[in-house]
Amino acid sequence: MIIKKKSIAAFLTALSLCLLLLSGCSSTEAKEWTRTGYFSDENNNFLTVNPSDEEEYEGFYVGLMIDGDSFGWYLPQEGDSLHGTIPGDQDEEITVTVSEEGDDGLLVKVDGGETYHFLPTADEDTSTEDAGYYSMVTSMSKKNVEAFARTVRDAYLNGDWAEIAELISYPITLYPDVTVNNADEFLAYTSDKVVDDSDRQVMEEETCENMFVNGQGICMGSGQIWLSDVATDISTEMNMHIIAVSGLVEK
Repeated sequence: MIIKKKSIAAFLTALSLCLLLLSGCSSTEAKEWTRTGYFSDENNNFLTVNPSDEEEYEGFYVGLMIDGDSFGWYLPQEGDSLHGTIPGDQDEEITVTVSEEGDDGLLVKVDGGETYHFLPTADEDTSTEDAGYYSMVTSMSKKNVEAFARTVRDAYLNGDWAEIAELISYPITLYPDVTVNNADEFLAYTSDKVVDDSDRQVMEEETCENMFVNGQGICMGSGQIWLSDVATDISTEMNMHIIAVSGLVEK
């Protein structure tokens, strides 16, 4: 059978065009990630997702507080998801995939573990200057709460455990299951402790403005410290105290 040269040329041209089109279809770009901020689920687990502002870390900072444990680090975007390994307290780590769910939610899958469904925290208003912004847990003004939080943040980052000890509501349980009953016990526990690098990074970025608040308290960072009004043995009046601390590791 004789095939004309023009027919072969036409066939090859058509084949090249088809391959080009198929190649274009298979190289669709990943969707831009837009879901950032604070999220929570019905079991009082918390998630924060924010763009990285550190040149050496691409992607997004993901902070998780799930089942009482805190995790946080930078995750790259892979396709339409954020995926990678996040360190936690006491050298623990988990590998997670964060993806969009529904109109505004996020789905977190832990490799070899649970799946969590998060929704944005209700009515976050980062522009408000309302004096009662934290009224869910305290009668203190917004200005005074945030001034207190800055004191706590600075002491935490500087390893000023004597200052932190004076601001804690006792007894307090420290990760994973250490209970301290007073300032002396806390100082003994922290005598060989420093702030973990990943937790330090988070707290260095904490502005102490418009912090997340719910019925449990006020969250600093991604859960490294929680604050709330509590009564103490010295006074029955409600005053702002630290009610949870995490991110401490041995020197």
